Amino acid sequence: MNKVILCGNLGQEPKLVLTKSDKKIVNFSVATKSYKKESTWHNCVAFEKTADFISSYLSKGSKVLLEGRIEYEKYQDKAGVEKTATKIICERVEGVSPKKEQEKGKEPYQPTEEDLPF
Repeated sequence: MNKVILCGNLGQEPKLVLTKSDKKIVNFSVATKSYKKESTWHNCVAFEKTADFISSYLSKGSKVLLEGRIEYEKYQDKAGVEKTATKIICERVEGVSPKKEQEKGKEPYQPTEEDLPF
């Protein structure tokens, strides 16, 4: 089983891109804190309606709860050295906001099975 659940803050503005076939993809980073108060950074990616939600409602500093899976990608850098990139493929993302922000009337988007790209 490959399952990840993280709660943390967006470290940068989400970057939405469209593929040649008009599929939406958003890339973003999330920082989590350990019990030692050290930050760990996670590279994340989401697709279609989840990507829409993230790019429309979340921004740098937003607190999120996400569920997904880990993928590893091997590549060669400019010097020809083989490297491995780790990313979280997000299947579900919720904005976790303070009570004052929730009272403004926006409910977090929760995708259905149809929304998932896989």
